Amino acid sequence: MKTIWGTLDPFIEKGEILGRTVANANFLTTLLSKNPFSEYHFFLASNPLKTTLKQFIQENFPHLTDKIKIFPMFKLYQQLATTRYYCFHLSDCINYFVELTSLRNFIAKNIFPITGVTHSLSYKQFVYAYFSHLWSDWTQTETIIATSRVGKKVLKNFYHHLKSQYHLPSEFTPPQISHIPLGISDDYYQTQDKSYLRKKYNLSLKDVICIYVGRIAYDSKMDLIPVLRALGEVKKLTSQPITFIIAGYLNKNQKIASLLQNLAKNVNINLLIFPNIDDSTKIDLMQASDIFLSLVDNLQETFGISILEAKASKLAVIASEFNGYKELIDNNKDGFLIPTFFPAENKFLAEFSNFLFLNQIHLLTAQQTFFDFDSLVKTLLKLIEHKQLRTKVGELAFQNVQKFRWNNIINKYLNLWETLNYTAVNLNKKRPKLPQHPFNFDFFKIFYHYPTQTLDPKTKVKTSKIGESILQGKEFPVVYAFIENFIDLDKTHYILNHFLKTNTLESLISSSKGLISREKLIITTFWLLKNGYLTVIKT
Repeated sequence: MKTIWGTLDPFIEKGEILGRTVANANFLTTLLSKNPFSEYHFFLASNPLKTTLKQFIQENFPHLTDKIKIFPMFKLYQQLATTRYYCFHLSDCINYFVELTSLRNFIAKNIFPITGVTHSLSYKQFVYAYFSHLWSDWTQTETIIATSRVGKKVLKNFYHHLKSQYHLPSEFTPPQISHIPLGISDDYYQTQDKSYLRKKYNLSLKDVICIYVGRIAYDSKMDLIPVLRALGEVKKLTSQPITFIIAGYLNKNQKIASLLQNLAKNVNINLLIFPNIDDSTKIDLMQASDIFLSLVDNLQETFGISILEAKASKLAVIASEFNGYKELIDNNKDGFLIPTFFPAENKFLAEFSNFLFLNQIHLLTAQQTFFDFDSLVKTLLKLIEHKQLRTKVGELAFQNVQKFRWNNIINKYLNLWETLNYTAVNLNKKRPKLPQHPFNFDFFKIFYHYPTQTLDPKTKVKTSKIGESILQGKEFPVVYAFIENFIDLDKTHYILNHFLKTNTLESLISSSKGLISREKLIITTFWLLKNGYLTVIKT
């Protein structure tokens, strides 16, 4: 049986490297490498997105070009109405999730599973999307995929908050939520010689090298100043030489690099900053190091891909006991978690955050989030002074991270889609009339009082003199580029012929069944009316 996988996202993005973009790219790469479907349909909103994806396919999967079809977004309606889909998967649970569900219910040839994955959950404006998730008419073929259990809990907390504050009845529920973690590329599992790598990057063979890899941004990732101060305290307690590497995306407009360099000198730590590195360099630097440090404090962090990358690099990981990090480390065995703290509540921020930019909100909350400083110093000192312990922890980390290979993660997706399809098959046997989501309002009903009159199926219409000229080939319709995707020019003669004698809109709808969809028929007819090819008979 032909199975078609669909999406409204490219999964491949240009620009700043983020955990989300890396995860989405790796997801698509692994899915297409595994190639479990007959076809892959992408519906994209712009030509740049289309170009980026096409280039990626041509460079990496030229053998799949016949199976991969890239449509403009306006083709979605037509494709849903005429094609049976196995499932649709979205690269997040914010954009299009309820909208696609509603459109599927309205027009699709079959009810198919719809899934969308979580990434950052803390953006203030997302609350409107979470509110839209509270609906009484989910079919149970829709699932949000939380990459961490703590992320799943965040969604539940939002839903509970909204339901209670709006006093919604019990039938208003969110879609079901499943847990599937992110994965990492197999490139991270290829062990390299540490001495060779240190020589390659002019790193000391004697130093214990601690490394942080990620965005170098105090407002969207973590504050590195307390980490540097902790390393400075450790330096006072050990004779071991220490180097701290900071590597990752750095916004050149920010002055954080010079600030960190000055602090490192003050606390007597050898600091090396590698800004905006590629994946190959990142892997080399991690495998050249001994200890991975990520004391993340930012609410926008949900999972923690860098923790998995460090474990695959056989590093001893020290991380904050925060967000999804807690689920990726078996504390005191294959890594170490440092306790974290923040206020029980902040009513001022709840109100005033509406007047702040997103990065300002994240910075303000992060500056009230802190780790157990003494615990970090003790853990660092223990690992820096005991090479055998570092090696033992790193080896166990490498063993435990095998389950996060992307190939294993994709299998979890395939199993979920198969399970959801059992529900979909049963629904399609009955094919009940499903409601539309209330966010998908009808413009003409909301603005019904704007025109002089609204037209109903009983309205009488007749072909005008201009319309007769078109039938005779003396005139030709002019249509705008975008609008031509929603009208059927091939059926204009049929419609104009129908109204050569005065007739109702209702009679046209009745006589044209099977020739053209009702929706396209109505849009085409009103377009003909707008351009004067048809005229309304006033009664």
